[in-house]
Amino acid sequence: MRVNNIIKFNLETRAKELRWESKSMEDIACTLSEESGQQITKSTVFRYFESNDKIAAQLIEKNDKLKIKVIETEINTVEKRIEIIDSLLKIAEQAQECGDLRAAVVSLTSCYGSSG
Repeated sequence: MRVNNIIKFNLETRAKELRWESKSMEDIACTLSEESGQQITKSTVFRYFESNDKIAAQLIEKNDKLKIKVIETEINTVEKRIEIIDSLLKIAEQAQECGDLRAAVVSLTSCYGSSG
């Protein structure tokens, strides 16, 4: 694939500035041609921005997928902690039923952490 002239002649920043100014593809091509002394066509400008838009969309999609994975991992972590706490609460209940208050306190301390 041939390198786009906007990239080849290092006109990317200027092209983006013009686009931010809401210039048409034709106006951007004319301005870049005049300022660089190189032939930049309307189709060159269009292809450049179309390529950038595709790359941006792909990056957004990857970013969204990564966010989903992070959220899923956090949910799994919370669910595991809840399971552990539930188990420790059952142990504390059983220890208390058996009259082993020390074991009950140790188990509950493990669930909620010590205060000091």
